Parts: sequence; C-alpha cells; structure tokens
Amino acid sequence: MILRLHKARPLQYRESPYLHDFVAKLAERSGIDRPTLAIYPSDVPNAFAMSASREEGFIAVSTGLT
Repeated sequence: MILRLHKARPLQYRESPYLHDFVAKLAERSGIDRPTLAIYPSDVPNAFAMSASREEGFIAVSTGLT
C-alpha cells in the first residue's frame, strides 16, 4: 500500500545496474534475501525500506536519487 501511495514501480536492472549490484552485495553480506527494488517519482533525493519479514523486503528510491 505504501508503494502504491508513492506511485512506485519495480526498478529494472537495466535502469540501475549499479544499485541492483550494490544491494545484492549488501544482502549477501548480511545473510538476507535480496530485497525488491522500486522507484518512485520525486525530485527530492530520498529512499525508504520496508519489510514484513526477512524474505519480503522492499527498498524504494526516488528518481531524484538515481
């Protein structure tokens, strides 16, 4: 619901390979599943993370951050 509120959509690998690779490395080091990445429209550089469990995490980044 919070992702829908921000008009977030899935962030494709080809849109930001660096961010996908960076998050994958951090998740591996932490011993957690890689979170799903999303992007939402905003000129303000910002990001937020949310999770219902260790297996279902999301990281949303604004277009101003990418």
